[in-house]
Amino acid sequence: MGQSSLRNRPQIKNPKSPISIHQSPPTAHRPPITDHRSPITDHRSPITAHLIPFSESRNDHPTNGLALCKNHHWAMDRNLIAPCPDHHWHVAKILDPRRSNGEKELIELAGKSLLLPKDPAFHPDDYGLKWRCQKLLA
Repeated sequence: MGQSSLRNRPQIKNPKSPISIHQSPPTAHRPPITDHRSPITDHRSPITAHLIPFSESRNDHPTNGLALCKNHHWAMDRNLIAPCPDHHWHVAKILDPRRSNGEKELIELAGKSLLLPKDPAFHPDDYGLKWRCQKLLA
């Protein structure tokens, strides 16, 4: 994708982070975990999630981030789910589908492939994926 086409696309920006996610128009948007099509105003619209928190890494490069809906961002920050170097989602064993539909939904992510950007230059960095995977709760 050329630089000029990136400038013409909408951006999603986490208010706490300068990382921007270039995305297709709202009608074609798919949050990276769910592959669920939704308008940009949907509660599942993506926000930027750092693999290694900015407070630790001072790294705002797109390879240190993923676009996640706010629920999956929350779960990743609490080490309940993790994108790992095998480019699949891993899930904490402490989750129990009997407790809530939310936990059941998170458990269903186990083994699903990450939906990566088309341009490999923006794929998540292996170091960040390893870091995040090591933080997953047992």
